[in-house]
Amino acid sequence: EYYAVPHELQNQVRRFYDYVWTNQKQYDDKIALLSDKQMSTHLQRKLALHLFKDVFSQISFFAELDDLVLGEICLALRTRI
Repeated sequence: EYYAVPHELQNQVRRFYDYVWTNQKQYDDKIALLSDKQMSTHLQRKLALHLFKDVFSQISFFAELDDLVLGEICLALRTRI
């Protein structure tokens, strides 16, 4: 409402982000989500663990790490092509 955006346009933008959130399943999209500088590091770490812990748990070396260290590793992920 700060920018006086009409409600219908607000709803379209919300639906767009809902769609993106629901349908973007690739890791690079997840990494981009974690690069939001407005999000606290603690929240980024928790989100990173949720998004990537299943991948790391399949690797014995990473399976032994505590969540704090594993979260930091997850935050350091970058997509390389």
